[in-house]
Order: sequence, then structure tokens, then C-alpha cells
Amino acid sequence: MSIRAVLLFLLIMIAIAIAAGPGFRRFMARMLGISRRDR
Repeated sequence: MSIRAVLLFLLIMIAIAIAAGPGFRRFMARMLGISRRDR
């Protein structure tokens, strides 16, 4: 993937996290933790 695509995806995820609130942030943190382990 290109750097622009990754940055755009992160911006969208952050926007959703702000809109959804702390519950979604916990879920996103778990997803990020899992994806980091996969790498």
C-alpha cells in the first residue's frame, strides 16, 4: 500500500473514533495491538 492510502485510512479511523467515543477507542486499541503482533 502507498503511504497516502495508509495515512488516509488512519485519518478515517481517528475520525470514527472521535465520533463513536471511548468504547470504540478501546476496540481500536485491541485491533492495533493484534495487527502489531501479526507484523
